[in-house]
Amino acid sequence: MAAFSLDPEQTAWCAELRALAAEQLRPLADKGAPGRVNRPLVAALGAHGLIGRLFDSGALDLCLMRESLAHACTEAETALALQGLGAHPVAAFGTPDQRARWLPEVVAGRAVAAFALSEPGAGSDAAALALEAVPDPDTDPGGPPRWRLYGEKRWISNAPEADLITVFARTGDGTGGSAGGGTGGGGGAVRAGAGDAVRAGAGDAVRAGARTAPSAPERAPALTARAPVPAPALTARAPVPAPAPTARAPVPAPAPTAPAPAPRA
Repeated sequence: MAAFSLDPEQTAWCAELRALAAEQLRPLADKGAPGRVNRPLVAALGAHGLIGRLFDSGALDLCLMRESLAHACTEAETALALQGLGAHPVAAFGTPDQRARWLPEVVAGRAVAAFALSEPGAGSDAAALALEAVPDPDTDPGGPPRWRLYGEKRWISNAPEADLITVFARTGDGTGGSAGGGTGGGGGAVRAGAGDAVRAGAGDAVRAGARTAPSAPERAPALTARAPVPAPALTARAPVPAPAPTARAPVPAPAPTAPAPAPRA
């Protein structure tokens, strides 16, 4: 059976991407400030049409594109991947208005996307997430449903400066309930409390607002601390005395024997 190999067109495309990453994207990455979104780098990815390919390419092309960029500029590959993570739920599940508003901006590299899944107590285990989305009583009649978020997200790449944040929240009770992914227009840390309002389209996509609920929904009772059960005290055990040595009778020395008399001549 013949071994797998890339066709000439794919090989040439990979070479072009490596050259692009080394000659144009790497210098932009080097100018970026540590810990900040590198918007010129994201804009360059959009200008070269790479972000748009995240939404219409097959698995092999995506792998070739990311691998080729990472060969010379890992920052460019990471920025590209984050744009796809944050915006793909909008492309797949957003309302027509949301897709029209956000996708052109993301594809062009003008809007930075983020993907808010991880929490202090839940990482890649999405079923364990605790952030709640509850209906907002101030929803405008005839308008899209609104939601309020209660909880906290953590370790969200791009979150402090993102323009678009896809937020995963729970809309049901208990583990195994409904964990809905939504998209939120943001720009700050992904932390929700009683004062954070959320605008939703089609029940899932959410956009952060700035309204205050008249009253917070009933919260679950706080956990009460239980006093620890003390460990049983250790009881001292008397040492077992070593057995007293027993006297052994001395072995008597053998009695001397008289020498035999010398023979006479």
